[in-house]
Amino acid sequence: MTTTPQSTSTLITGGNKGLGLETARRLGEQGWTIFLGSRDPGRGRTAADQLSARGVNVTMVPLDVTSDQSMADAVGLVRQHTDRLDVLVDNAGAAGNIVTPEEVTVAEVHSVYNTNVYGPIRVTKAFLPLLRVADNPRVVMVSSAIGSMTIATDPTHPLRHSTSSPTAPPKQH
Repeated sequence: MTTTPQSTSTLITGGNKGLGLETARRLGEQGWTIFLGSRDPGRGRTAADQLSARGVNVTMVPLDVTSDQSMADAVGLVRQHTDRLDVLVDNAGAAGNIVTPEEVTVAEVHSVYNTNVYGPIRVTKAFLPLLRVADNPRVVMVSSAIGSMTIATDPTHPLRHSTSSPTAPPKQH
């Protein structure tokens, strides 16, 4: 797969499921060239195969935003297919374990920060050279309510009690 002058190239981190996969599908169906970043190569290949079956021009890129080596390898792979990157969609994220404040550990918080805070810095810095070559480069940062301190600390907010909220009470069956 190679980008053409008229196709828009995009790398989507966390592209193998959820919002990342849906973004890849929609942009790919509009003719964009998709580089589907996935920490899990098996899931990434499955997602890329699904998109390819729908006619999307997609390349699966093994990409772990917590690893400098993975980032370097991902840039190398993307460079094999294109000389530019028009759009970087930073969608990778980690909620961590759903535990009470008494149960949380520094190691767990570090893991979440490594993905959600340091990951976007790694990805953006690694792909800046390819973005700078594009005519109109864009970086899109994706977040969710899970990242909202307002929601997490407001006991009356309806999203606070979702299954993905770190302060959610145990579900009653």
